[in-house]
Amino acid sequence: MTVISNPGNAMFFNGISDAVIVPNGLFSKTGKTLPGGEKSFSHLQLLEQSEVNTNNTLTINNFTLEAWVIPDQGGVIFEYENLLKLSIGSPTAPGPVTLDISLNAVEGGHTFTETISSATPIINTYGQVKSWEGLIYPYTAVNSIDSYDAFNKTKPNVSALTLGHRELLQVTVTFNGKNLVIYVNGEIAVSHDFVEIHKLILNDGRIFLGGRGGEFRGIIESVHWARGASDIASEPYAPVKSNSTLGLWRFQEPILPIDTIIDIPTVSASNSASTVTVGTVAAANLILTIPHVSYNLLINPLGYDRTTGKPNNLPPERVRITGINSSAGTIIIESIHLDYVANTSTGRRGLIHTRTVTSEAVLMKVYTKTMG
Repeated sequence: MTVISNPGNAMFFNGISDAVIVPNGLFSKTGKTLPGGEKSFSHLQLLEQSEVNTNNTLTINNFTLEAWVIPDQGGVIFEYENLLKLSIGSPTAPGPVTLDISLNAVEGGHTFTETISSATPIINTYGQVKSWEGLIYPYTAVNSIDSYDAFNKTKPNVSALTLGHRELLQVTVTFNGKNLVIYVNGEIAVSHDFVEIHKLILNDGRIFLGGRGGEFRGIIESVHWARGASDIASEPYAPVKSNSTLGLWRFQEPILPIDTIIDIPTVSASNSASTVTVGTVAAANLILTIPHVSYNLLINPLGYDRTTGKPNNLPPERVRITGINSSAGTIIIESIHLDYVANTSTGRRGLIHTRTVTSEAVLMKVYTKTMG
């Protein structure tokens, strides 16, 4: 049998701080024209003009939401603020596939939030979830790689080494006004039927991929939101743009990661610029790498040791490089955040977080635009 492969890109989320926010600003050349003449928010580009209501709202009567993910062990996949949220598993333990959705009744006009889930929580005497009854994801076929489970005290070892053993899941939601169905790998995981016909009234809320920061751990390959309750969306085919597409995120942009990685030693937080010893070779290489543009360092981007996969319990932190001394092997860095408590005059300060163990840091290019 011949296998033809067309590899693509994906986005890894560390379950600590990672998230993607889709802009939703008002733009003069995109969006839909509202009855008053102004433009709608435009993070959804292909709404029909007929879907614009006289009260300046946008309506979707039916839709399909499809995502390809490798949860480790998952969390929030897609969230449209105050409208709908799709989750599978959680960053720390397997869990159900769940959809929270705000619906508006066609007759009567009342709005309510409906939640459907593939499993029911089992609550302990302290009011905490101790397990689930129903379908939960991801499935772990080999117990030896299932080293951490927030619900199981015999599995206390968090590790990033389990990611390569996780399953690829296709999660699909269809809604036709009266029926709401979630499929996982083409099989119905949960469904709900309504007595009345309902619709979605869009708002100018933000769209989040992978949650709002640290709410998903694993890989998201693609997310596709389209008009119409498609019967073929649960088939095992990669999503492609069509006339019904509302939003398609496949992470195919030509991003060229900077391969410079340096080690940040143990260092204390500082209210002024921090001088960090990185070694003469690393400092000299940074000078060659940074000729005329500004660069940042992202310290501890993964949140765990790259070799062992063990969490280091230190937060990621982004800093500016303001100086390099190659002969001394040091760099001078400042936090990207202003702190007028630490520095009442300019707000400039050094590291916010103390580093008690050596952390990796990756170099990031900062694009600036000159205002003319």
